[in-house]
Amino acid sequence: MSNIFLFLLCSYLISATYARSDEEIKQWFISVGMECNKDYPITPDDMQTMMQKYQIPNSKNAKCLMACVYRKANWLDSEGMFDVDSANSMMEKEHADDPAKMEKAKKLFKICKKVNDEPVTDGNEGCDRSAHMFQCLVENALKMGFKIQ
Repeated sequence: MSNIFLFLLCSYLISATYARSDEEIKQWFISVGMECNKDYPITPDDMQTMMQKYQIPNSKNAKCLMACVYRKANWLDSEGMFDVDSANSMMEKEHADDPAKMEKAKKLFKICKKVNDEPVTDGNEGCDRSAHMFQCLVENALKMGFKIQ
């Protein structure tokens, strides 16, 4: 049950880009998170670090779990890069009726696009880049006024 909370934490990173209800977002992340956790199980300590410190632990599974979640959200492409165009397209579909929210999220994506230029050791696997992406999104989302749910 506690793994569910990790995915709820991660949901705030992407929830700003969905026009779905909080409950729909929560259910989607529970489903995706549980699916990804089968391939990339994390320890309770890793989960606590992610939830309380908003940091990705330096474990391969924690990083790869995030890569799995980001891939399923279409935010990480097959080369392990942050797909800003896909994230922006999702914004345009999900928030056509809220241009201010759409623009705010697009600014966040633009800021975090820099993770594609950061060196990684796992090539197109995307686990290292997902850790960079998580940190960038967390740090900048908080600065931009997005709230952690």
